[in-house]
Amino acid sequence: MITKHILSRRKFLQTASMLGAAAFLPLSWPALTTAMDAPQSLQFSDQGKSALGDWSASIHLSRGYLQPNTPLTINVELTLSPQWRSAIRQAEGAPSDYLLLITSERIFDAQGWMRLPGDERMSTLITPTGIAIEGGSSGAISKHAGSRYKNPLDELLTIPAQQLQPAGTDAKISFSAKPLIPQDIPPGIYRLRFDFGIVINKRRRNLSNEGFANRPREAAELSLLYSQPLLC
Repeated sequence: MITKHILSRRKFLQTASMLGAAAFLPLSWPALTTAMDAPQSLQFSDQGKSALGDWSASIHLSRGYLQPNTPLTINVELTLSPQWRSAIRQAEGAPSDYLLLITSERIFDAQGWMRLPGDERMSTLITPTGIAIEGGSSGAISKHAGSRYKNPLDELLTIPAQQLQPAGTDAKISFSAKPLIPQDIPPGIYRLRFDFGIVINKRRRNLSNEGFANRPREAAELSLLYSQPLLC
C-alpha cells in the first residue's frame, strides 16, 4: 500500500529547486525532475580513525539521488591499516567476517522540517524554558542493530575474511549491494549511513571492537561514514 503524503514528490522537487537547494546537493540541476530519467553516478571517499587504528572507504553509487521503486547499486571498498589489523589480532584474534550495514536517514522532510534519529547537543524539541531535549539513539535505525523502527534502506552485507586482499601495507575488502528503493518511501532529503564492522567469536563488533552500528558521542573514534545529502 502506497502511503499518501501532504506534499507530492514532484511538487517537493520543484519547490526545492526554486529555493536553491541544489547548491548543497551532488546533482546537476536545474532540470531535477527530468534528471531523474538519466542515471548520474556519485562517488566519494573518506578516512576514519577507530580506537584500534586508521581506516578509509571509497563508495560508488549508481545515482546521486534516491528514486522510488528503482534499484540503487552500491559498491564500497574498505581499506584497513596494518596498525588496525595488528591491534584487533592482539585484542580479540583475527575476524572471521567483515560487515557493512547500509541504512538511510531522512534529514529533511517534504515540508522542510529537520529530522534527526537522535538529538545530541541540539534538538527540535525544547522545554518551556528553551532548553533542548536530548534523546533517541545514535545507533543505526536497522533491524540488524536491534532497532524497533523500520528503515526503507536496511542492508547488512557479510564478507568472509578470506576475501581480504593485500594493498601494499594495507588490506582491502569490497562490498556490493543493489537494494530496491521502496515505492512508498517518503519524499525529502536523505543521507546514507555506512557502518563498518567485524565478526569475532560469533559476535558483531565495530572497528573499535565495540558494539556494532553504534556511534560514539565523541567523533574522534568512528567506524562509520555518511553520504552527501540525496534527494528523494
